[in-house]
Amino acid sequence: MLYAKSALVLAFTISFGTPDQSAAHFVETLYAPYRNAKGTSTDYSSLQSRNEEQDIYSTGVLRLLDADRAHTPEGYEGALDSDPLCQCQDSEGLRLERVKQVSITDNRAEVSVTLRFVGSHPKIKNLHILLVREVNGWRIDDIQPSRGQNLRQALQPAKSK
Repeated sequence: MLYAKSALVLAFTISFGTPDQSAAHFVETLYAPYRNAKGTSTDYSSLQSRNEEQDIYSTGVLRLLDADRAHTPEGYEGALDSDPLCQCQDSEGLRLERVKQVSITDNRAEVSVTLRFVGSHPKIKNLHILLVREVNGWRIDDIQPSRGQNLRQALQPAKSK
């Protein structure tokens, strides 16, 4: 497990540190660890360090994550009780089917993602990932599933839900 986390951190450092890469390439890079041949699964709901989160999420989402942690009692799950990138509890059988850049400006992009889950409960999930360009490149500012709450809604304090 430690090896998998170390490899993930190294992948983040190499892949996400380039501000000029395309928005679609950034998203493809996020899903690359799910294709790990060793069978270990990635889970973006419980990243181990602030550096890992900064390599993925926008400043605005980082503030929401911090607020969620501050309001979550010790020993309890925070708002993210599943992996926001696959909208799942278990990423086993996940295959990245398609990544398509839908729109882009200088500082914002929308990328459409199609995920296929194979195995005993096959299904297809479609997501829209909204990105912002920050100093170190593209970062996730929201994830909108075809059904249910988007990432920012899920991270809002309980009183405003």
